[in-house]
Amino acid sequence: EAVRQPFWDMLSTHAVRRTKKEYLQDLPDKNYIEKWVDMTPTQKKQYEQFAAEAELTIGEYEIGAVGVLAEYTRLKQFANAVQTVEILEPATLDHPMKYKLTPTEDSPKLPQIMEILDDLGIVNDEPVGGQYEKAVIFSESAEMVKMVTGYLKKSGIPAEMTLGGMPQTRRSALQAEFQAEGGVKVMVVSTLAAGFS
Repeated sequence: EAVRQPFWDMLSTHAVRRTKKEYLQDLPDKNYIEKWVDMTPTQKKQYEQFAAEAELTIGEYEIGAVGVLAEYTRLKQFANAVQTVEILEPATLDHPMKYKLTPTEDSPKLPQIMEILDDLGIVNDEPVGGQYEKAVIFSESAEMVKMVTGYLKKSGIPAEMTLGGMPQTRRSALQAEFQAEGGVKVMVVSTLAAGFS
C-alpha cells in the first residue's frame, strides 16, 4: 500500500476514488479466491505465436506506450481463451497487421467457473447453507463477457451480462433482475461497466 499511495495522491487531482465499503459499511469483506489454470495446448500455441509477433512488432516499428499496451492487452485475450482471428488489414512495411479477436469456448477458465458455480449450488439450483447463492464474474474483455454469458446460458444457468456501452436504464433493469429472489443467478460484467453507477 505504501508503494501505491504516491500514485493515488497524484491521481486524486483528476479522479475520485472511493470504495463501496466507504459508503456501504454493512457490506461483508471481499473474499478473494485465486485459481490458476494452465492454457490448453491450442491456446498456448496461439498465445506463443502472437507473443512472438508482438515482440517483432514492438522491435520493428516505432511504437508508443499505447501500442505496447495494446499488444499486451491482446495477449491477455489469448490467455483467456483460444481466439478466432479476423484479419482486418494485412501487415505492411509501415504498419503491423490489424485484426479482431473473438474468444472461443476453448478456454481452461470455463471449467473453473463451472466448478465454483457448482460449489455455490448455482449449477443445480441448490441452496448452500440454507440459502441460494448468486455470483458476479468480471472480465476486462467485453468479448469474453459475451462468450462466458453465452456458455452459461447454454449450460442451463440463468445468466445475464452488463457491458460498459449499455444504457443506464438497461443496467438498472439487469441489476434489479439479479437482486430479485429467484432471478438471474450469475451476472457477467465488464470492468468498464463496473465503473459506472
